[in-house]
Amino acid sequence: MKNICRKYLTSFVRAFSFMVLTILLSLHFGAGNCLAAFGEDVEKPKPVFSKEGSAIFVKLLPRGKSKSIRIRFEVTGGDLADIQAMDLPKTENSDIDKKDFRSDLFTVHVANVPVGGEVTILSSCDYYTSATRFYVFNEKAASPWSDTNATNKSLPDRVQDLTFSVKDGGPYDADGTADGKITVNCGPWDSFWGYAVGTLFIRFFGVFLVLGVLQTGMIICGKLFERADKRRKIEKEALVKVQVLEASRDAVETVSATVMEPEMVAAISLALHLEVIREMESGKALDSDQSAWNLYGRQKIMSDRLLVFNRHTK
Repeated sequence: MKNICRKYLTSFVRAFSFMVLTILLSLHFGAGNCLAAFGEDVEKPKPVFSKEGSAIFVKLLPRGKSKSIRIRFEVTGGDLADIQAMDLPKTENSDIDKKDFRSDLFTVHVANVPVGGEVTILSSCDYYTSATRFYVFNEKAASPWSDTNATNKSLPDRVQDLTFSVKDGGPYDADGTADGKITVNCGPWDSFWGYAVGTLFIRFFGVFLVLGVLQTGMIICGKLFERADKRRKIEKEALVKVQVLEASRDAVETVSATVMEPEMVAAISLALHLEVIREMESGKALDSDQSAWNLYGRQKIMSDRLLVFNRHTK
């Protein structure tokens, strides 16, 4: 049994290792690019924008998630005019990995900004984590990608607020001029490998947790079956004992039923007595048998007695 369990465990570990290796290789070489080669990227989020008061909400389905999220944008120091979706640009010699973005970028338009002034952009969502960052893309800058070092603040209901500042005509302003308008190409950033490794870690232990629950259930069921079999065996032994007792009682009752009546016993005894008297009257003594066997027995008895007598006389 141990050899069989070890064999199945080895097969499971090999299969799981092969699956993990396949997933990591597919992610490394870009599964999204392979899908995009056949047409539209099926995992590309399609955001829906809606304005509520001074804030604009973006609803989209991020990559690697089956449930939609809502991202809230709000601006302080100017008027949030509009937000548009922007495809992730193809930049060469960049340390930015596109898999770290769960969605494409957002182009934020801010109006009524004092010339050369500064605005604060706030983005909040319950999908953000404490490690989420906000990156800005500006193709006119020396380094197209820039980390805004946004302030990450935790709110109730697992909501995270990301806040960063943009100066009119500064390095984050896409138009590059101080004209009272700011255009920012930005988007949330999360480490893909941290997410992937964490997910694999959780699923790996989840599999063993499920297997442990199944094994515990099987052990409990086995104990219940053993108890049921033991109870059935005890009931069977008790039934056999009852049958033996009933058979013994029936046998005693049968023997009791066959006992002769006192009158019959007296009649048989009288008949035997009369038979002995008749033989004695006919002259037959009890020691009338003079066969060789009787004679030898008598001689043996007398010899033994003589030995005992001689021992006591000496």
